[in-house]
Amino acid sequence: MLEFELGEFDIKEKRMLETFNDLGEAALSMSHYELASQSHLEDTAEDWKQFLAKSEVADYIKAEMELMQKIKLNKLISKLGKDNTDKSVGIANIIKVLTDMNKGSTKKEGPIFIYTYIKPNAAEMQAPNVRVLEDDPFLEAEGNGIK
Repeated sequence: MLEFELGEFDIKEKRMLETFNDLGEAALSMSHYELASQSHLEDTAEDWKQFLAKSEVADYIKAEMELMQKIKLNKLISKLGKDNTDKSVGIANIIKVLTDMNKGSTKKEGPIFIYTYIKPNAAEMQAPNVRVLEDDPFLEAEGNGIK
């Protein structure tokens, strides 16, 4: 539940705060359009957009979502511990994604290289600029950290 000093919000924002709190957990994942449809007619989607952009509200939603992700992760891990009949790769992937999200920002900068091998067809094999490698050049390079 969002709780702030009453002086920090004007009358419209206080009404929106009440609506947000009344909606409970569902409000955390609603868009400004969805919130506008659930509130008073005079509260537009643009009003809700400005409300959600307020630093106090945005920080609260972020903190709540992080807490919910950790709780869901713990529930998944607990489920796997108790009921080991589910061998789903999907659950393992969900656990990995939630764990990565909880680690914080994983934004990487710089160019991205996708290393793959596609066997050339007969026409490509005859091209003068095609070179077929027998060994992996990245595994042989020194200092690349791959072993």
